[in-house]
Amino acid sequence: MPLFLRRCVARDGEEGLLRRELIRVHEEQAPTLTGLLEVWGYREHLAGREFLSLAIYEDDAAAASPARAAMLAALDEIESRHGETAGVSVRLSPL
Repeated sequence: MPLFLRRCVARDGEEGLLRRELIRVHEEQAPTLTGLLEVWGYREHLAGREFLSLAIYEDDAAAASPARAAMLAALDEIESRHGETAGVSVRLSPL
């Protein structure tokens, strides 16, 4: 099961905007992703400006789907507007 971690750092003062937009994209697009088993929403890491998410997919085909690519593109656009840089999704190795 592919597991991805995504991290983004909000621009100073734009934490609320980034949070709302990230949640909106996940609420709108995550339910349409076939093979997405679980996604944990973005949250601040401690009291800073970092936002983290974890996503677990059924298999590699689900992780490589056009729907996931579209959601990642939407996240990139939001993070480019409200983050220091666009976030990065890193595939994690299972324990």
